[in-house]
Amino acid sequence: MAVNWKLSGDYYVDAINGSDSNAGTAVAPFKTIQAAATAHAAGETIIVGPGIYNEQIDGDSKYGSKLYADGFVVVDGTNVSNTGVFFDCHTWDIQNFKVINCAEVIGAADYRRSPNFTFCEFRDCIKFTDYGFYSTNNFIQHCIFVNFSQ
Repeated sequence: MAVNWKLSGDYYVDAINGSDSNAGTAVAPFKTIQAAATAHAAGETIIVGPGIYNEQIDGDSKYGSKLYADGFVVVDGTNVSNTGVFFDCHTWDIQNFKVINCAEVIGAADYRRSPNFTFCEFRDCIKFTDYGFYSTNNFIQHCIFVNFSQ
């Protein structure tokens, strides 16, 4: 069954029925968040459907992009490199994600221009970044931290 999208955006991701060979539209979504991150341009919006995504999202320094969960979305950092689950996602607006099992939430390259997180949950993670919460642009609002080491 396809996702019944509640949010609108420029690209869509569906862990169950998507394919990275699709166009990333609402009717032909990508399977991985990374496929959408690669396809989109700075400032565009990526809508992610329900599911568990075991991947690193490399934003390729596309400033001001938006990454919104449309339903219950988990980014599982198990086996993701220590460079951060969200890497080079400079000033991205990330909302409603649950991030679990990661060594590092954002990559060290992002610490001064890190993503803005709203209504996210971080569970069973080791650290936010090598630089802690130091950032001139970091904005964390209405987020939950559970079993977070640093």
